[in-house]
Amino acid sequence: RKSFLDSHDNIIVFKGAGRDFIQQDRIETLRPAEMLSFQATPTTNSTIMAIFDVSEESKIAAWYSFGTTIIVTILLAALSLAMNRDAYRIMIRPIESMKETVTALSQNPLLHLEKTMKRSENTTTSETDMLEAAIGKMGKLLQIGFGTAGASIIAKSLSDGGELDPMLPGSRVNAIF
Repeated sequence: RKSFLDSHDNIIVFKGAGRDFIQQDRIETLRPAEMLSFQATPTTNSTIMAIFDVSEESKIAAWYSFGTTIIVTILLAALSLAMNRDAYRIMIRPIESMKETVTALSQNPLLHLEKTMKRSENTTTSETDMLEAAIGKMGKLLQIGFGTAGASIIAKSLSDGGELDPMLPGSRVNAIF
């Protein structure tokens, strides 16, 4: 029995069967989570109890938890970057392009929008692409509807906050249409 207890160094308490084995100094150094207790009551009135030191297994489990946390953190960071890239490509870039088109039209209503129209005709797969194409078409309609004579009116209205003020003084334009 002594050789068994000496060869299994994780046994810190063994009581019962007429003999008691207790390593009090090891019990005081362990946390309750690092001790595993078993108790058996055979058919007789004696009870056998054993407490095992599982601190090494706890350390290994802690390292596995640490590794899992690091892997999950890296995966979350990578997926977040991928999501940001996709959001920029799908949402932000087309909206910035639409804003640039409207700003360019407000500065020069007769601006040629062929580049925008060609790009929007080739890639009308998402709602933002369709919106960008619609803005280009509205710009073309404004150019056709108002022509050269109305270009200054459109430019002034769009640059003053986007509202048309019909009470602005007019200007005479000589043109042949």
